[in-house]
Amino acid sequence: MLLSISFSVETTVREPATRATRDLLLSLLGIFSFSSFSCSASSSSSSNKKKKKKKKKKKKKKKKKKKKKKKKKKNGSNNNNNNNNNNNNNIQQKQEKQEKQQQKQQ
Repeated sequence: MLLSISFSVETTVREPATRATRDLLLSLLGIFSFSSFSCSASSSSSSNKKKKKKKKKKKKKKKKKKKKKKKKKKNGSNNNNNNNNNNNNNIQQKQEKQEKQQQKQQ
C-alpha cells in the first residue's frame, strides 16, 4: 500500500522547522515507512533573508562612504596644515632674505 501525504505550511520559520512539523505529523499518523512524501513550505523567510542581505549591503556601503569621507577630511586637514606650514616657512624665508638684503645694503 503506497501512501503519499502532502501539506503546505505558511510560516516565517526556517525550513528545519517545517521538517520538524512534517516529522511530527508522520509520527502522529503512525506512518514510519512510506514511499513518497512531498512537503511544500511556502514561507516568507527567503524574502526576509533577501531583505536582510540588502540591508546589510546598504549598511556596509554607508560605512565605506563614511570612512572615505573621514579619510578625505583627514587628508584635507593635513593638507591644509601642510600648506599653512609651507606658507609660514615661505614667509619666514622671505623675511630672512629681506633682512640679508638690508644687511648687504648697509
